Amino acid sequence: MKIKSIAAHQTEITLSNGTIIFVSYETPVAAFVAGRGVLRSETFYSRTTSKHVTTWIEDTFSSRVTVTTVSQVELESLLG
Repeated sequence: MKIKSIAAHQTEITLSNGTIIFVSYETPVAAFVAGRGVLRSETFYSRTTSKHVTTWIEDTFSSRVTVTTVSQVELESLLG
């Protein structure tokens, strides 16, 4: 597991299987999973967190990526 702070209150966790989990403040809110693509939480936390997620997706994957909305429980399950 690799933990990388990418900005204030924004962290990427890269797991050994290549999954990348994006954490805003202390909450996993998006991820990249091989074979599934980019996943985004359906739960709204705040305008700031929504901006963090959008910026992370655009900066990391470009605007051509397909984003799938999933439950918060599914995102949290990626952490084990």
